[in-house]
Amino acid sequence: MTPQDVGVAVSEHGARALGGTGGIVYALEGGDTLRVVGSWGYDPGLGAQYGVLALAADLPAPEAARERRTVTLDLRDEIAARYPGLESFGSFCAVPMLAGPELLGAVAVTRADTRAFLPAERELLEALGRVAGHALERASLYSRLNRLQATTADLARALTPHEVAATAAAQGAEALGASSAWVALLDESRQSLELAHAAGHPEGTVQRFRSLPLTAELPLAEAARTSTPVWLEGADAIFGRYPRFAEVRPQAQSAALLPLVEGGAALGAIGLVFDTPRTFGPADRDYLLTLTRLCGQALGRAQVYQSEHDLALTLQQALLPDGLPRAEGLELAVRYLPTADGVAAGGDFYDALRLTGGRLGIAVGDVVGHGPQAAAAMGQLRSALRAYAIEGRSPARVLQLLSRYVEGVPGARGATLVYAVIDPAARELRYASAGHPPPLLLAPGEEPRFLEGARGVPLDRTLGHVYADATASLAENGTLILYSDGVIERRGEALDHGLARLADAADGALDVESLADRLLGTVAARRTDDVALLVARVHVPEVAPLRLWFAARPDQLAVVREAMRGWLESAGVDRGDGEMLVLAAGELCANAVEHAYPEGRDGAVEVAMARDPGGTVSLVVRDRGRWRPPAVDPGDRGRGLAIVRALMGGGGVKSDPCHVVLWARYRPAGLAPPPAAAPGPALVEIERGPEVTVVRVMGEVDEFTVAGVEAALEDLGAEPVVVDLSRVAFIGSTGVRMLFALAERVARLVVAAPLDAPFRRALEVAELGRVAQLVEAWD
Repeated sequence: MTPQDVGVAVSEHGARALGGTGGIVYALEGGDTLRVVGSWGYDPGLGAQYGVLALAADLPAPEAARERRTVTLDLRDEIAARYPGLESFGSFCAVPMLAGPELLGAVAVTRADTRAFLPAERELLEALGRVAGHALERASLYSRLNRLQATTADLARALTPHEVAATAAAQGAEALGASSAWVALLDESRQSLELAHAAGHPEGTVQRFRSLPLTAELPLAEAARTSTPVWLEGADAIFGRYPRFAEVRPQAQSAALLPLVEGGAALGAIGLVFDTPRTFGPADRDYLLTLTRLCGQALGRAQVYQSEHDLALTLQQALLPDGLPRAEGLELAVRYLPTADGVAAGGDFYDALRLTGGRLGIAVGDVVGHGPQAAAAMGQLRSALRAYAIEGRSPARVLQLLSRYVEGVPGARGATLVYAVIDPAARELRYASAGHPPPLLLAPGEEPRFLEGARGVPLDRTLGHVYADATASLAENGTLILYSDGVIERRGEALDHGLARLADAADGALDVESLADRLLGTVAARRTDDVALLVARVHVPEVAPLRLWFAARPDQLAVVREAMRGWLESAGVDRGDGEMLVLAAGELCANAVEHAYPEGRDGAVEVAMARDPGGTVSLVVRDRGRWRPPAVDPGDRGRGLAIVRALMGGGGVKSDPCHVVLWARYRPAGLAPPPAAAPGPALVEIERGPEVTVVRVMGEVDEFTVAGVEAALEDLGAEPVVVDLSRVAFIGSTGVRMLFALAERVARLVVAAPLDAPFRRALEVAELGRVAQLVEAWD
């Protein structure tokens, strides 16, 4: 039964027994306030108007309680004179509500008529007040016992000193209706109090008193310093003894400040401040003393737990790698989170180590148990893993050796582990698992996939298991995720749900650091296990930019193109895109050779190529000549830059009095490789038929070789001609110019150029189709 249950029952049954039309029960709060705990027969508006009364108020119920006597009136004129506003009542009777000598409130009954309350009726109501007082005392005690039981449960769940402080402040403030609350804890030196929790204060005040010396002239410091409660009933008691308290809460009218003690030593103090005057009766004091005793015990436990947790976490962090190795073409991100439960830290780990041949070994494991012992076992297991793996053993062999090793390490048997070796150059993953959750593989444009191969039992030689390797291909920008079971497990949930949640959160478009943070966001806040996470992404290995200089002579162009082909292959650019770049670069180099320097003057041309992390290739050709703007009517010349812009999707010229810089940028598009055609000097075969002459050109046609091709074609006259370019590896704008000239001499020109050949696009951009027929092949 609650105080409200008592109030409702007494107000109704008391009024009915005395023939009243209304009844009301007030409970005393804080020694100076009466609050309604039950009423019957009144309009709701009246209850709102008289719901809370000061004990000093000039009204029947406060007067009866204050003077501890029965107050009764049955004349309207007298009621109007003594209690203005109550003349609508015909008569009323109010009695104090007592439990022995202790005042607990008041009970009042009203009648609509002016019938006087007879002596027997007054005695009945006085007796009811005494019975109600004892019932209210028991209900209040029962209510506070329930609150203390709930507090005990909350404190049992509080794992840190700050959680204990928040519970203590909330329970104390709610039980007594405090306006604000403070909880401060002694620091390690026991010379100052550090704020652990505050409620009901402005932020500026909280910051100003976040730390205060134990010698401060403030009641909270005194309670902690002396291990003695401080009861302050009234503003004079507060500000007379502690003038500085005006900086804390100038409107305070009363306060209770109690030490938090464990084993006879103060750990801190709690302060409850009230903005209205009140006294702290025996029940209030008993409740607060019991509350602080429970909180002191919980605080002691929490500090021990926190100390052990910090020790385990410190050991765990000391045993994890200080940094991550850098591997060409690989990007790593790691995360570790301790459990939220007490001392449960220390079992999970991650590791990464550089291996020969540009490979990288990565692992995530989980030792059974938690705390310092598990952390120590983890450290030994991780050291053994590195020793076995660094020698280049396969993942399965490493696990086999570890299953023997754990026999001699207390707490290591039954550990789970996944170990993988990534070869960025081969785009291959080799892995094995000892009872660990499956790795998650992400590939651009594909659904996330768990790698279920190479499953094995936890590390334990007695199980007699033989571990095996499995392999998987890694796409460019593919991502591998290793994780401990703390990432996917939640109490009461099937493991499949956790795996699905992880897969849904795995967004391969994010950078590895952002992806790791996103995956941690799926972990339960009240986790009961620690968490280890490793994210590895395979990139195109970084390739040093190509930079070369060559003499500005036509005979050097083939050498430059061959160097470009070699660099593009090493940069991982597919052959179709690579030949497109070679064509564009050849045009820019030929432009520099032809136009940069006056005839007879030696010069050099610089070529630079680089690939950024996103795959885009930049091309720059620089010389020391002067840029000559193209003529308004270039005739059959000036197609080179137009071709480059069309092939690359952009390009341009920058010049000053000393330099000309030609540039272009190209993002590989996965073009099909061109037909096989061997680079080399241009060769020409001519086959004359009765109806058409077929000219087959092979090799590379540039500024150096074009003269030989033109010489071979001099004898062609006004007959139909087919020029077969299917075995041409390169043809620049000078070759295109040759074809335009040939089209003017012959009766009809057909040019066979494979659709996949990069120069086919150049012929289309130059609009050769206006003077010749372009076909894919000629039989």
